[in-house]
Amino acid sequence: MDNISNKLKCCRSSQNPIIYYNNGTIVNVNSNYNVGLYDYYIGVNSLGNGDITITIPLGELLNKGKLFIIKDESGKGSLNGYRIIIQMSGSDLLDGHSTTIVALNNAALQILWTGSRWSIV
Repeated sequence: MDNISNKLKCCRSSQNPIIYYNNGTIVNVNSNYNVGLYDYYIGVNSLGNGDITITIPLGELLNKGKLFIIKDESGKGSLNGYRIIIQMSGSDLLDGHSTTIVALNNAALQILWTGSRWSIV
């Protein structure tokens, strides 16, 4: 398989083929971070020095179906100073909110760009 084929997975529904891209960069952060266009998994390991803000890029810069996973790797997400704040860019909203707080130990949040809006999946 060529490099592109390794990155694409395909399955069929009864009506249309569904193709999605699930590879991307895995990053680990312990301070505020602006998510890159090619990031996929953002592991957040807070040191307890304050909540960490993860800023999501404008959806219009991304392909439909782009998925980001943001994970509390510290295991202390419920404590003040360890929470993850997901901040949307521009006028983008995540299920109707410009800011979403992840405040559960070891929690992960997957967000998807549908081509017109961001959704938690």
